[in-house]
This record gives sequence, C-alpha cells and structure tokens, in this order.
Amino acid sequence: MFKLGKLMVDVVAALIAQDNQFYIFLRGREKANPLLWEFPGGKVEPGETREQALIRECMEECKIHVYPIKQLAQVQQDNLCLTLYETRLTAGKIKLTEHQDVKLIGVADVNMYSFCPMDAKLLLQLKTFFNELQQRKPQSELSVVQALHNLQDKNYRDFNAKLIPDVSLDKIIGVRSPALRQYAKSIKNTDKAKEFVNTLPHVYFEENNLHGILVSEIKDWEQGITLLERFLPHVDNWATCDLLSPKCFENHDAQVLQRVEQWMSSDHPYTVRFGINVLMDRFLGERFEERFLYQVVGVKRQEYYIKMMIAWYFATALAKQYDSAIQVIQGQLLDKWTHNKAIQKALESYRVSDEHKKILKTLKRK
Repeated sequence: MFKLGKLMVDVVAALIAQDNQFYIFLRGREKANPLLWEFPGGKVEPGETREQALIRECMEECKIHVYPIKQLAQVQQDNLCLTLYETRLTAGKIKLTEHQDVKLIGVADVNMYSFCPMDAKLLLQLKTFFNELQQRKPQSELSVVQALHNLQDKNYRDFNAKLIPDVSLDKIIGVRSPALRQYAKSIKNTDKAKEFVNTLPHVYFEENNLHGILVSEIKDWEQGITLLERFLPHVDNWATCDLLSPKCFENHDAQVLQRVEQWMSSDHPYTVRFGINVLMDRFLGERFEERFLYQVVGVKRQEYYIKMMIAWYFATALAKQYDSAIQVIQGQLLDKWTHNKAIQKALESYRVSDEHKKILKTLKRK
C-alpha cells in the first residue's frame, strides 16, 4: 500500500467465515507490520469493483475462491480506505503464498492475537456481527437445503444457468462443484445422507447433483443400483446426468451391460444419455466389443442432448477404437447432424492422430 499524493487508495479485506468461526492470517517477517495478524485482501485495481478485487486477492494470496456476502466494516487512515466483507469459501483449500500462518478462531479468541492497526480498528466495529456469528449453527446441524444455500455463489449461479437451459434460474442455488463435493464428503455415510438419497423428488439443481454424487460413492452393487435406478427418472439436465459415475459398477460388467441396454431404450432422454455415457466411459478400452458401436447407432432419438452424447461417444471411439468406429462413419450409419458433430469433436481431439483427421475431413456430409 503506497500513498499516491492526495488520492484515496481503496483496499478490501475478507473475513472468511466458517460456521461460527473465521480465518485470520499472519503477516511475514519481511512485510510491513511484521508478525501481526490480519484479514487477507489488497488494493482495488482500476476497473475493478471491490467485490471483484476481493475475489482476485483471495485467489492470489490463499488459492481459494470466495463469494462476498456483505460489507461489515470500513476504516480510513491517512489516504487509505479499508473495507471488510464477510465472505464464504466456495472452492479450494487455503494455501499460503504471502502469509506465514493461518488460524481458524472464534469470537472469544480475538483478544489472544495482535492485529495490524487498521484490522484492529475493523474488529471494533464487529460487535453486532460477532453476536450473530456466535449464534450460527454448524453446517452439520443444518438441513441439506440450508447447507447448500450457505455455500451459494450468486455469480456462479448466473454463469451456470447459461450452461443448463433445461433448469430454470430459480431452481439453481449456485454452488461450485468443489464445494458441493466437499459437502457430500462431510455427510457421506451419515443418517442425513441416507435420508436424503431416499427422498425424491428434489427442488434444486444442486440437490440432484448432491444426490448423484452420494449415490455414485456407494460400492455395494445391490444398494447402489437400486438407488441409481430410482434416481435416473428424476435427472432433468445433462450436467447432473454426466456427473454420475457409480462405484458399484466395478466387477459387475455383465450386469452393467444388461442395464445399459435397458437404459438406452428408455423413454426418458437423460436415462438414454446416461446409458450411452456408461458405454463410453467404461467400454471403449480393454472391455470394448464392436457390437457396442451398433447399439449406439440403434438409438434413433431426436433430443439434442441424446444426439450430442452419441456424437461424443463416436468421437471418443474414433480416438480409442478407430478401426471399428471409422466403419460407422464411412458407412454413414448416423444421421447427418450427429455424423458431422462426431467428426467435428474428433477433429478437436488431441487423441486422434493427424493421419486419421485427414481422413475424417473427407467424410463430412454436406
């Protein structure tokens, strides 16, 4: 932080709350105010909002993504204006790049630490916030929906909504995938998780994704396949469909292939997409059989997300099983749109050789 004549330097800092505690960071010996504690943050750059600067600084200093919730306090000293925001950690794990240490403390612990002068002044303004913080329930005591809302990042929600047009904005909370997986890990094998996966339908996109993650973690075949088949009819978008990766499939190839055939003949489009995805993920390597290609060819559906999955399947097959997959392309066994989309995706793939790409370019249909 430097004085720029009489210009006011705008600085932001993040109080990163976790349940009823928050993080503080120790400045290094070589820094100004050495070995004093502070909230992470930094100067607002030209063209940035304070919130944007806060997100950037936390990524640079701590390697985490935070979501600014609200302004908590503000102090001025000389030509510096320091604004403190309550923030929520939505992705990543804290890694120190500029600080010497980090601690997660409660309100009662504040007086045990020596803070930088301006941070100390911020703390004097936080009495009301600290009272509210002490009353917060731990994440583990909240309902699933409450916990997911506590992980909300509205900017991510708005961005994600553009990628999944099948789901209305009011059904999207806005939880980043790392945060959702971390929460799933925290409740895995608990009564809360068992109750949740036995309750359908859900309201929110993130509830369905959480359901898919929890079901995918189940290793027992009978339990896993039962819960998976109960869930599939409720899958209503490509993102939830594609995150399903059941561990119960291991060592059950024959049973999985039997189910795949049933899934691909389903009336429900995302069940069909899931079946094709399973063939792509699990049966294009050592367990590949040429008949699988023709099973996929036999899926005659017009839904966009099914046709996209078929194209994706054949692009991957052209990378992994070229000699067999090229026969389908040369024989023009797919509809024109899917045929050309498969070639496009194969041409974009680093796994398809230049020699094979030259051949594929000649097989586009006009």
